[in-house]
Amino acid sequence: MRKRAKESDEAKRLITIPGISPICAMAIQAFAPPMEGFRRGTDDPWLDALLKRKPPMLAAAAPASKMARVVWVVATTKESYRAPASA
Repeated sequence: MRKRAKESDEAKRLITIPGISPICAMAIQAFAPPMEGFRRGTDDPWLDALLKRKPPMLAAAAPASKMARVVWVVATTKESYRAPASA
């Protein structure tokens, strides 16, 4: 699985995101719908439904939502992850 991740351009870009391992990158490629089908990183109905069912301050929802948006940007722009500039 790790070898295949190194052979895939999309997986290599996804691995540049902190917290995304080669296995996670391959799982995203295999199971996520095509990212180009979404206008924004928050357009996934599953994420919307999850956030409606859970309290807004749920600790796991915010990081997962942010990670989903970052994955969307990396997948749709075909660029590697760039850490935000320090304030």
